[in-house]
Amino acid sequence: MGYTETRIGSLVPVEVFRVPRVTLIARPQFIEPEHLAVQWRGEASDGERIAEFAGRLCYMSQHNPVHRTTAEYLENIKKQGHGSVLEHAVYVLLIEGISRSCSHELVRHRAGFGYSQISQRYVDESHAAFVMPPAVAAMRSSKPTGRPRSRRRRRRTSGRWKG
Repeated sequence: MGYTETRIGSLVPVEVFRVPRVTLIARPQFIEPEHLAVQWRGEASDGERIAEFAGRLCYMSQHNPVHRTTAEYLENIKKQGHGSVLEHAVYVLLIEGISRSCSHELVRHRAGFGYSQISQRYVDESHAAFVMPPAVAAMRSSKPTGRPRSRRRRRRTSGRWKG
């Protein structure tokens, strides 16, 4: 995951991520209302039960007249395009070690997700970890082979640059 190195000109170690780290920090807990009990079929997580309960509440089908398992019920909900009931099952993930550009892409395509991230405006990041993309890590580990060459060699002729 991350490792620690000392920044140039500083004795303070900083964590450097070479691969992302994802940690589950919260998950749904379903508490079934006594007055709206569902006749459950099959095993399911709390998140799946919440989604099924929300769907059954919409259609007032707590008695499970078709005798579907939770998995079958949720598959039918997806086929019917009633995906909004899936939004009730909320999992909270801590995602570390991704670039700012990656996090902005996640936020940009945020359908069904909520985000909070470190403020670059109000946070002193002198002790914050940073991401080292594989391409940069490869450049750091390889020795330079000399001066980089441009694709087009230029030469000066008669006071004008020619390509």
